Amino acid sequence: MTTQIDFFGGVDEIGGNKIRVSNDTNSIFLDFGMSFSQSNDYFSEFLQPRKANGISDFLELNLLPNINGIYRKDYLNHCGLVCSENPSIDGVLLSHAHMDHSAYIHHLREDIPIYLTEPSYLIMKAIEATTSASFNEILTLKKSFYLKRKKRIKEGSSEFTEAKGLEYQISRPIHVINPYDEFLIGNLKIISAPVDHSLPGASAFFIDTGDERIVYTGDLRFHGRHPELTNKFVKEAKKFSPSIMISEGTRIDSTSNINEQSIEDSASKIVSNFEGHVIVNYPIRDLDRFLTFYNVAMNTNRRFAVNLKQAYILKLFDGHGYPKINDVDVYIPKKSGEW
Repeated sequence: MTTQIDFFGGVDEIGGNKIRVSNDTNSIFLDFGMSFSQSNDYFSEFLQPRKANGISDFLELNLLPNINGIYRKDYLNHCGLVCSENPSIDGVLLSHAHMDHSAYIHHLREDIPIYLTEPSYLIMKAIEATTSASFNEILTLKKSFYLKRKKRIKEGSSEFTEAKGLEYQISRPIHVINPYDEFLIGNLKIISAPVDHSLPGASAFFIDTGDERIVYTGDLRFHGRHPELTNKFVKEAKKFSPSIMISEGTRIDSTSNINEQSIEDSASKIVSNFEGHVIVNYPIRDLDRFLTFYNVAMNTNRRFAVNLKQAYILKLFDGHGYPKINDVDVYIPKKSGEW
């Protein structure tokens, strides 16, 4: 049995991981993310790919690999491209929910299973529920470019309209995986190993293809609030005796770092010497950093206020060891016309 590894992103760049691992009978992707560097060559905040073009812009600009049997049928049919009957891969292992590892799952066909941890599932649920981006369908897929007949037709107007509604929304096959429980994708034996990262639920993977034993680290760190997760992964990876390791090297040559506790201590000292309101900015899905500033507020006898998106995430993560929604104040902006 021969193993083949193909890189369609993540090489000589930060993120954009799209790594295909195949043996004689099965094929999976390790992540399917957006390359920020490639995307920034063509797009900006106010210039984005055209949703009306389906997948054409992404393929034409080589933002997505030209692989048969992996992309959603509605986009391919709209672009006049060949749509195969069955998928050519057996699943995607999602290491974590950052966009450079997950965003382009949106373009994958609806019958390709996605394997991810529960916290990653909750983060993706929050992204779908709270963002208005055109390409954010990770857990569910809303069929596009379908027409249905109007109930009432005005003279001179088209008798068809764009099909929308829950009947055109499809749930992807999502598999929530447990730490260190072995599972199978075909004859590939896989184990998920939690690691410390800025997003909760980050996972490395051990993959036994039959002739190779592969460790895929995803993104990991040792300086967060849970270095014990990464330390355990290192020990288990050694026991696994890998023949191949795939790892990111964004800061592989760094000789120093600052941990979250140091940030909390420094911020507490700064805030304690200030009497007015304090505004902090951080990625709202980075719950480690949220916890840091929440602790700063507690250390300095303040109340911590969050926006509605952060509040929704806290509600989803109730019972996962983070402050509850009642532990913070929620800022609700006034609607237009309100005093």
